[in-house]
Amino acid sequence: MTVELSTPTQRYTVAGTGPYALPWPYASDGVAAVIETTGGVRIGLVVTDNFSVSPASSTTVGDLFLTPAAAALHAGAVIVIERSTIAEQGWQGLMGARERGLEAQLDRTVMTVQELSARQQGTLRVAGTLNPFVWDEGTVPILIDGQPASGPTAADITQAQDYAERAEAAAASITGLSYGVVDTGTADGTNGPFALSQNPGLNQIVDFYADGKRLDASEYAVVAMATPSGVGVQTTVPMRDDITWIARYWGVVNVPDSLNTALSFSTREDFVAAVAAGITVYPGYVAFARGWMYIVETGYSGIVDLPGWRAVNVARKFTLSEVQATTFLSSPDHDVILVAGAGNIVTTYIAVAAATDLITGDLRTWVKGSITLDDAIAIGTEVANSMAVNGADISFPSGTAAAPAIKSASFLDTGMFFPLADQVGLATNGVQRVLLSDAALQLDVALTGSAVQASATDASAGRVLLNGAHGLGSTAVTLVTDYNVLTVTGFYRNNAVATGAPTTGLYYSVLHIAHSPDGTASQLALRSAGVVANEMWLRRKAAGTWSAWDKVFHSGNLLYSVPAYGGTANAITLTTGSRLATLPAGLQLRFRATAANTGPATVAVDGLTAVAIKTITGAALPAGYIRTDANTVITYDGTNFIADRQIESGANWTKWADGTMWCVTVSTGQGPISTASGSSFIQSPGLAIGALPVTFIAAPARSVDVFQPSGVAAGIQSATAPTTTTGGTVQMIKAVTASNTDFTITATFTGRWF
Repeated sequence: MTVELSTPTQRYTVAGTGPYALPWPYASDGVAAVIETTGGVRIGLVVTDNFSVSPASSTTVGDLFLTPAAAALHAGAVIVIERSTIAEQGWQGLMGARERGLEAQLDRTVMTVQELSARQQGTLRVAGTLNPFVWDEGTVPILIDGQPASGPTAADITQAQDYAERAEAAAASITGLSYGVVDTGTADGTNGPFALSQNPGLNQIVDFYADGKRLDASEYAVVAMATPSGVGVQTTVPMRDDITWIARYWGVVNVPDSLNTALSFSTREDFVAAVAAGITVYPGYVAFARGWMYIVETGYSGIVDLPGWRAVNVARKFTLSEVQATTFLSSPDHDVILVAGAGNIVTTYIAVAAATDLITGDLRTWVKGSITLDDAIAIGTEVANSMAVNGADISFPSGTAAAPAIKSASFLDTGMFFPLADQVGLATNGVQRVLLSDAALQLDVALTGSAVQASATDASAGRVLLNGAHGLGSTAVTLVTDYNVLTVTGFYRNNAVATGAPTTGLYYSVLHIAHSPDGTASQLALRSAGVVANEMWLRRKAAGTWSAWDKVFHSGNLLYSVPAYGGTANAITLTTGSRLATLPAGLQLRFRATAANTGPATVAVDGLTAVAIKTITGAALPAGYIRTDANTVITYDGTNFIADRQIESGANWTKWADGTMWCVTVSTGQGPISTASGSSFIQSPGLAIGALPVTFIAAPARSVDVFQPSGVAAGIQSATAPTTTTGGTVQMIKAVTASNTDFTITATFTGRWF
C-alpha cells in the first residue's frame, strides 16, 4: 500500500465548530489537536470532550469538528491539527521464506519509525517552521523573530565584560578624583542627550567617559536640554545599552588635552619644587604627592609653600613601614590625628624634628627604628608588670638547646632558641623537643593530654589519632555485640553472635563509615572465621533504618553464563570458574557443544554429580537435541537440567524444542483433470508426493492447497495417506473437465520428530 505525500500538520483559525479538513489518511485515535493563543501558549484539546473526527479512521481524508463549547472558548485562536498514528506492524508471513523475509523487513521498518518517534519526544521543539540555519563556528546560537541565528562570539562576550570592568574602574577612579560635581548614568542605546545636573557655563569644561574610556572632544558636545540644568551631553554615535557614562566638571575652557591628566609626585618635596619652578596650572587641576591629593583653587593661600593649592584629603592611612621610614611626613599642611591599633588616639599633634622626621615624643607608644637586646632584660618589675612595644623590633641572640635565647631565670636549659635561619626550637633539660621550620613541625616527644585520643574509639573533635585508633594500624578496634548501634567510623569485629551481622553465628570484620551527623552510614562486612569461600556484604543506613545486607559477587562466586564445555556427546562436563559447591535451583547455563547427543544425556557442573538433561516437555533427550551449530541453554529445576533448544530450520522444514515438526512440498505442472469419476472428473493418475524432506516419528497430518495462475478452481482428495517418510498420493477433483496442466499442489505436513 502507498499513501500520498502530505504535510501532517494543519493550521486553521477557529471559526465555529467546523468542519476542519484532515487532508491525509489517519488511524483510529490518530489525530491530535492543540490551540495556540496569541501569547504563544499551546493548549491541548481532548478528544470527545473538545473535538471529534469523522470518520473515526480513514485511508483517504476526513474532518475534525469542535464541540460548541470549545469553538466558543477558542474563537479567533489558531487550531493546530497533527497526525499521531501509532507505528505498528500487523501483517504476518505464514507461507515460505519470501513471506517471512517480508515480515522481518516490515518489522525492522516499523521499529525504526518507533525509535525515531521516541527520540523525537526528547528533542527541543519549537512551534511553527524553522528556516534553514548555518551556524557560524565560534558563535552562540540565538533566536531572532522566532528564527535561529548566529549570535556573539566568545571574544565579543569577553570584550563586553572587559568594557564593563573598565567602565566600573573608570567610574571609581573618576569619582575618587573629581573636583566639584560628578554625574553618572546608564546609556539606552541612543546618542542622548544625557542630562547633566548643572550647567558648566563658560568657566568649566566637561570630561565625558563611556565604555571604560574618556571620549575625545570631537565625540560629544554639551547641548540644550529640557532639564533643571538646561543642558545635557550628546554623543556623535549611539552608545550601547547598559553602558555606564560619567561626566565630571573641570577647570576652564580651552585647557590643553595634554594637561587634562592629574600629576603625581613621589614626595611632597618634589611637588613643592615643581610648583616653585612654575608648572602651568588651572582651577580644578589635580596633583598627588605621597598619597595626598591637592587641587588648584583660585585665591586659596592656606599652604605657605604651595600657594593656590588646597589639600582635599580629610584622612590619611599610613602603614607601619611608612611610620618607621626615615621621613615619615614633613611639613604637614594641617593638623593630623594619628590613630593606632583598634582606634585609640595616640596624639592629636605632630612634632616635626629638625631632620623632618615625624615622631610623637612618646617612645612607649610609637618607636621609630628598632630595639636590640644584646643582653638579658627583665620585664615585669618596673613598668606596671608590662612593657608595650608597638611597631618596633625586639632582637635576641640565636641560642642553643643547652642555652636557649629566651629562658626562665630558674631553669637556664629550658626555653626557646633559633638554631638556623627561619627555624624556632623549644628545649627542655638542654635537649631539643620541638623544631618549627618553613618545611615542617618536628616533635621529639610522645603526645599526651586532652589533645590526644583518650582511647581507640575516642571520636572527640580536634584530637590527634593514635596508632590503632578506630582499628587503623592494629587489629580491629573492638568486639562488637550489635552492629546496628555503631556511630563512629572504624574497623570492628565480633567473636560471637552479634546483632545486625549479615548471618547469625558467624564471625565478621566490619568497616563502618559514618556519612553525616544525621546517622546516614554504610557498612562493609567480610567473613573472618570458618570461611569456606570468600564472602563480602554491603548495607547502608538512611533515616535511622538499616537496609538488608546485599552479598557482593566476585570472581569466586559470580557464575559465568558461558562455561567451558567438555566430556562426551552424552556425558557432558561444564566448568564455570565459579567454584560452585552446590547447584542452586534456577541456575541457568549456556554452552556450545562440539558433538550432537545420540540419545539421553547428562551434565556435570564444576565436578559435581552428573544430572540428567530433559527436554522442555520433561522427556529424555532424543538424538540430535543438543546441536553443534547453535547454543544450548539448560536450567536447573532442583532435580534435572531442562534444555531449551533453538528453532531449527532447513529447506522446507522446521523443528521446535517441544518435538513439533513441520515440512512442505510443492508440485508444479499438474493436470489435466479429465478422468470421469461418478458425476465428477479427477486427475488420473493422482500426484504421488514422494519422499518427505524430514522423518517423523509417526505419520504426520497433511493439508493440501491447489493454485492455478488463471484462477481455475479445483478441489483435492486423498488417494493414499502419508507415512513417516513419504507424502502419500492426492488427486485433484472438479465438477467439469479442465485441460490445464499448470496447476500447483502445495502439501503441508505437521507432526513430531520425538
